[in-house]
Amino acid sequence: MNDRFEILEWTTQKNQYDKINPVIYFIPTFGFLTYSRNNNNNIRLNVYAKNYDKHAIQATVSKASNIQQNLPSIIGIPNLYMAILKTDWIEKPKKNGFFSINTNNLSSMEIQKPPPPRPGKVYKKSDKKSDKKPKKKPKKKLERFFRPKTITEKFTDNIFELRDFYGPVVLIVVFTFAILYSTIQIVKEFDDNFEKRRTIYYMILFMTLFITSMSQTQFS
Repeated sequence: MNDRFEILEWTTQKNQYDKINPVIYFIPTFGFLTYSRNNNNNIRLNVYAKNYDKHAIQATVSKASNIQQNLPSIIGIPNLYMAILKTDWIEKPKKNGFFSINTNNLSSMEIQKPPPPRPGKVYKKSDKKSDKKPKKKPKKKLERFFRPKTITEKFTDNIFELRDFYGPVVLIVVFTFAILYSTIQIVKEFDDNFEKRRTIYYMILFMTLFITSMSQTQFS
């Protein structure tokens, strides 16, 4: 991100070690807020202002609130944000300057260190053994090798596919044949010339079964 942001005002804030950190106020863009939130609002800045432009500085970003009364120039500005710079306060620059986001690695960043212990207090290292368990090396996944199917297995699979596909068709054809055959037997009782017309009746039966099977195969 190469955008530069104008620093509207400078102020200070005490940290947990009772050291004074500089605070800058600015108006962000949507891209800046997205980048900041993706990094838990802890990012690195390149500050272009006197006494603070030697190193990239770690900063904590948040929406500005409870603006001090001695900062009248920024009171009432909408969408105002603040960044607490994790470095020592030197003095307020004569020119507020500007800043940009630093996306380089941590080696070029100035990280504020905690102050040394006060005289009279001795900080002992804990004698307790670390509860952290040694990291286990990830196991290599075993590759699975699949043998090709035999001719018998392929033939069996094809039989099952044909059964699943043609099963409903066969049932419909058999059902249609039963109905038509029963109809022909009834006609035989009433038609005195049935023997002469037997071929016609059976041709009708065959054509009906053929049309039925073809239509069911098409829609299956």
